[in-house]
Amino acid sequence: MLYDEEHVVTYLRVLDVSAEGAAWREVARIVLHIDPDREPYRAVSARGHSVSHRSRRTGSRCSA
Repeated sequence: MLYDEEHVVTYLRVLDVSAEGAAWREVARIVLHIDPDREPYRAVSARGHSVSHRSRRTGSRCSA
């Protein structure tokens, strides 16, 4: 749980920009500081983690 508490601001930023309809590449670049062109695997992996955290927290399944 400590890890989640340390990253709550990042989670909230991801949720905010996702709710605004931002493209995932923008989220990776701006919020997570990952260049999806240079590190596509890392960007996709981070997206998967974000979706799993959101679905675990809300108890729902989110489309990727």
